[in-house]
Amino acid sequence: MVDLQPMLNIETQRPHKVKRRRIKPKLTKLIRRLHLYLGLTLVPWIILYGMTALLFNHSDWFSPRQTWSLNETVFRDFPAADQLAQQALVELGNEEVVLVPESASWLGHLSFRGANETHKARVYLHPEGSGGKLRLDPKSLEQPDWGDGLKDWAPISPEQQQGFEQQARKAVHDQDVELASLALRSYPTLRFQVLYNGEPHSVELELDGSMDIEKGKGGSSLRSKLMRLHVTHGSPGYIGARWFWARIVDVMGFAMILWGVTGMIMWWTLRTTRIQGAIALAVGGITIAVLATSIWMVLGML
Repeated sequence: MVDLQPMLNIETQRPHKVKRRRIKPKLTKLIRRLHLYLGLTLVPWIILYGMTALLFNHSDWFSPRQTWSLNETVFRDFPAADQLAQQALVELGNEEVVLVPESASWLGHLSFRGANETHKARVYLHPEGSGGKLRLDPKSLEQPDWGDGLKDWAPISPEQQQGFEQQARKAVHDQDVELASLALRSYPTLRFQVLYNGEPHSVELELDGSMDIEKGKGGSSLRSKLMRLHVTHGSPGYIGARWFWARIVDVMGFAMILWGVTGMIMWWTLRTTRIQGAIALAVGGITIAVLATSIWMVLGML
């Protein structure tokens, strides 16, 4: 007599195995679709941030500006960072303040300005002799003479400023936040257009009288407009174009995190690529850790 019990056990187990096999492809398909459609939706922002990142990194691209790298230049009489820091503490005269050995360093460059017949020049050199950069800007981009005609301009009186400060304190107080002091530090920029010698110019006027003038009705070049989009961030606190742009930046940030997570999930589901993928992840992680640590050390943050 044939024992049918093993066959019955196999039959009863099959539905469970089939069910488990169906769940995994559905989840994988959902992850892939999320990865794909979210990426397609944000392709314009990806292209924008990629292009403008390149423009920030290469100031002479799509611009009449020219740049050169400069060789090492040793400034023999320039004080060492630790010596000048120690001198500052001596002149401070507080014996409780003690310099941490080998903690002083120079951030930034020595900046020089000059000109020739056709260009304005800016030279940036590292104070410890590591080299630097030369930048030439055509003089044709200089502002017209009337751009200096409002020096020491003060259209806002001290009494008006005090009134603005009182209104700001009231706005903050309405949010149940108490501040000991609140002082007005700067004003918004006034932007308008003028005709000069029959040609349109765009003017950005600060309330101290300084003006930034660019030829053309729109003012800024395409390069400047793209870079302005790249650096625009943060919510202004009210609904408007900048508020919606900030929300898209939020979506972009979350999307990049999701692309990374879903990409790793998609990689892990392909068994044949696990070893190569793990090596790639390790190389990327080690590279960013080493570079980030090095930059923090240069900036004195470690």
